[in-house]
Amino acid sequence: MAGSGPRVSRKNRAIEASARGLIGVALVALAVGCAEDAPRSPDVVLIVVDSLRADHLSHQGYEFPTAASLDAFRADAALFEQAFAPAPSSAASVASLMTGWLPGRHRLGWEERLAPGASTLASRLRDAGYATIALSHHARISAETGLDRGFERFEGTRGGLLEYPDASEAVAWVRELVARDPPQPFFLYLHLMNVHGPYRVPPDQRSVLLGRPPEKGLRFGDPLMRSVVRGDPGASDRITTAHVRSLTEQYDTAVRYTLDRVAEILRLLEHAGVYRDALIVLTSDHGDELFEHGSFGHGATLHREVLQVPLYLKRPGIADGRRFDVPVALVDVVPTVLDLLGLPPLPGDGRSLGPWLRGETPPAEPRVLLHEIPGDPNGVRAITADRYKLIALPGRRLLYDRVLDPRETEDIAEAGGEIVRELTERLVEAFTELAAPPASEPR
Repeated sequence: MAGSGPRVSRKNRAIEASARGLIGVALVALAVGCAEDAPRSPDVVLIVVDSLRADHLSHQGYEFPTAASLDAFRADAALFEQAFAPAPSSAASVASLMTGWLPGRHRLGWEERLAPGASTLASRLRDAGYATIALSHHARISAETGLDRGFERFEGTRGGLLEYPDASEAVAWVRELVARDPPQPFFLYLHLMNVHGPYRVPPDQRSVLLGRPPEKGLRFGDPLMRSVVRGDPGASDRITTAHVRSLTEQYDTAVRYTLDRVAEILRLLEHAGVYRDALIVLTSDHGDELFEHGSFGHGATLHREVLQVPLYLKRPGIADGRRFDVPVALVDVVPTVLDLLGLPPLPGDGRSLGPWLRGETPPAEPRVLLHEIPGDPNGVRAITADRYKLIALPGRRLLYDRVLDPRETEDIAEAGGEIVRELTERLVEAFTELAAPPASEPR
């Protein structure tokens, strides 16, 4: 019956309303306080220095102080000393870095664009609430190749491959970015090119590394160098020790110049209050050949000098100067970043390096690394398993003992019959399996 419940006077109703209001204000204040106290997701910074070889870094034993300006960063970051690219070319390798897929799955290099089903680190972080921002000085790391996928702001270059912007422009770009107080958290991708031929360094910076400019002898792109790269008969026989020394000094000078600019960028992040709590990855897409196997540049072979790259990883709020001497790959970067951020993984071919970083028990199974030259009609491929590396050429196999011969100077395939057969079978099986991409939605 209506009105059978307890009767409440207007005064009591007013008291209750007032109490509810005070409680509401208290809950709002508590929520605001909790929001202010809750840890913010760390910013993520991924810097790629194009063509940077791991063995030309002073942090990895090189004779010249090429990475001296990054010594403080080295003390903060773990260094994986055996990190390898899946391909000796930029677009294919960066696609693997950004998707966690090997080239056989993401297809860039075989095709002109990233496969439609390939999700990227940028798309995953964007969906997690990150502002996604990129600056690329490489003409092929671009919207045209699909490598802008997931970025809300992507700035590329319209210059030719050898006409890239100077790394100092990236420093100015980052300075302006942090001055404008970018949305947080953010994912920032930077691709710098000065270590790529023609190894451009401003005149006033050419004596920083050696105390003098590099020796003049062979310049990147000279007719003799082009003749060697083309494989013209007798061209390699004309290359002298002075030629190699000259080009190597130019390369090393470009390494020092570019890493000095990276150090400037890190200082800008520090001054903006970003550096300490950010997750920062510094790596490369591939190396460069300096006549170790009879040629120059990259893209045509699968030897160590074009595949082994630096990989630094600084965790948020943690100084970790450890070194890890275990084989890892660029496809490991995506699962590692997502693992460290506590975000769901993407389907892919890599595995997280988190267990090593957290001091947990790493996976017991030995790592197998695969490499290829996407788009190569000869189908040149390579596999690294345990201490051995096999390169499969048309009608020929090269076998190297990575422990006794890390620079791959002595082919032991003739004496390694059983090892050659086993690695060839594993290589064929692995690349056959890569023909079926994992399911994922494009973002």
